[in-house]
Amino acid sequence: MSASLAVTDPVGNSFNATATAAVNTGETVGLSGPAGTLGSSAAAAAKFVVTGNLDSNYTGPLTLTDGASSTALAYTGDGTYTANLETWANGTVSASLAVTDPAGNSFSATATAAIDPDYGATASVSGPTGTLGSASASAVKFAVTTPDGGTDTGSLTLTDGTFHTTVAVTGNGTYKENLSNWPNGTVAATLTVSDPAGNSFTASTTVAIDPDFGATASVSGPTKTLGSVSASAVKFTVTTPDGGTDTGSLTLTDGTFHTTIAVTGAGTYTENLSTWTDGAVAAALAVSDSYGNSFSATTSVAIDPDYQQTASVSGPTNTVDSADAWRSSSS
Repeated sequence: MSASLAVTDPVGNSFNATATAAVNTGETVGLSGPAGTLGSSAAAAAKFVVTGNLDSNYTGPLTLTDGASSTALAYTGDGTYTANLETWANGTVSASLAVTDPAGNSFSATATAAIDPDYGATASVSGPTGTLGSASASAVKFAVTTPDGGTDTGSLTLTDGTFHTTVAVTGNGTYKENLSNWPNGTVAATLTVSDPAGNSFTASTTVAIDPDFGATASVSGPTKTLGSVSASAVKFTVTTPDGGTDTGSLTLTDGTFHTTIAVTGAGTYTENLSTWTDGAVAAALAVSDSYGNSFSATTSVAIDPDYQQTASVSGPTNTVDSADAWRSSSS
């Protein structure tokens, strides 16, 4: 406090004097910020608390700064001051309060707040392209990326009709799952992760699979032993999981005889085996679909074509008289 004295006497003499004195008003001010690290939701309403006993004559700003980002809130006394910081970069926000009154008294206080809003950040999940057959479906790989790498955790949920499974996610990486026993169709993959600050991220993708798990092909032939006529057009009936889209071969073998028939899906395939030797013909079917799934089946057919074999009959070469003819007929 400043004191100024000015006096005069009757004859016009003037005298001046000044003095100062420190005044303790007992006024204080304090500032505190939120504890912990604020995620996007909390950073959208970051709260700073001003405490003290300053009178209403004090004015000034509460300034918040984090790198290139800053904002100022007008001081209006003790209370809670809220600022939206969700678009700010991850880091430490410096809060500085500076107030003065008309008499020139000033007070200041500081605090900090840690924020991790990840504003505009995204997670992603991707899977293989094309349709996966049984071999590829047994080890389907999903690539996951998250904003904070290894600190983001959550789950990757895979669904195809009534089939579903959940894979634990522990940050960036490749996650592998066996879907070979799932039905043909489209697998929906949904990623959900969050970081330690409470920020949540989602992403999704799809993968087409055609494992044909448990599906079989079949081949069947005649059940009886085939003579030369039947052996000239032996019919083999082929069934495949995908009908007309499965292709391969039907291999027929009997000793040193063998032939291969091209198979172009389910149907009846006919082969001429009339020149083959008597015996059991082994029929081996091997087909695959356009996604790399393979199927096999076998059967056998008995044939007895007697190809090039003949019967014979012989008699006397000379002229036979009645006595010889009688003896020949009675013998």
